[in-house]
Amino acid sequence: MMNELLNALRKRYYKFLENRSVSGKLADLTQQIAEKQDLILVHQMGRAASMTITNTIRSLNLNQPVYHTHWLNPKSVKMRVERVNSWQNAGAGPLNVRVAELLCPEIEHHLDGRHWRIISILREPVARNVSAFFLDIERFFPNFYKRYQNKEISLSEMKEVFLNEFPHEMPLDWFEVEMEGAFGLNVFDQEYDDRKGYLTLEDNNVSLLVIKLERLNDCYKEAFKTFFGKEPEALVNTHVTENDKCSSMYKDFLREVVLPEEYLSKMYDCNYVRHFFSEKEVSEFKNKWGKRD
Repeated sequence: MMNELLNALRKRYYKFLENRSVSGKLADLTQQIAEKQDLILVHQMGRAASMTITNTIRSLNLNQPVYHTHWLNPKSVKMRVERVNSWQNAGAGPLNVRVAELLCPEIEHHLDGRHWRIISILREPVARNVSAFFLDIERFFPNFYKRYQNKEISLSEMKEVFLNEFPHEMPLDWFEVEMEGAFGLNVFDQEYDDRKGYLTLEDNNVSLLVIKLERLNDCYKEAFKTFFGKEPEALVNTHVTENDKCSSMYKDFLREVVLPEEYLSKMYDCNYVRHFFSEKEVSEFKNKWGKRD
């Protein structure tokens, strides 16, 4: 009984600290918006090293505020704000949703009011979706960790839920919805050179750097030097899936799952993949997730 009480108090204290931190950062952003300060945004799909990139940029000490978001299209932001507001005891966070809530009207109505520097990491869609599925696994399997340890949930059941209930299309149209839909930047107008691993776009007061996650370790120093004028000493690796609570289950899934050819064709036969990934890469992805040798 005492342990349960202590755990409840500990959770409430951590929530208090989280809410205070989020509220402080939102107050800073509100002031920065009012003062029309230039902003750096890590704006990209989830589960593609967004916090690693955010903290790596901060390590450059550019004396500019850095925020990270996943949604800035007005419809997307409205939907997610309503979802967060519906949660009981949601508090101030999640921070990226609240940041988007403040930035969205500024982008929609006052985009020309400052210089926006945006960095966006892309990732092959199946690997991204599997990682996102495990991040949110208890949404699909309540009390997942205990049930999996007790062998109450099988890998085949996880596969079926992943295929039938997870929203797979998000990474395929993310750039059209959340980049072009917010900033008017069409990354597909710019040829991607995989020898570099990144591309840059400029449109008036908006600058964009796009890096492919699969090439990040090879090209981040050159890409950051080109875009920010400073080269980081190293990536500040943050929120790595292999370090998450579900790490062992995630590794089991990666090792054992075989995804159907129909699903893989749907995910890889699209404009997004064709623009950023070669036929050789797609073939390797299909071999990884499809029939095992």
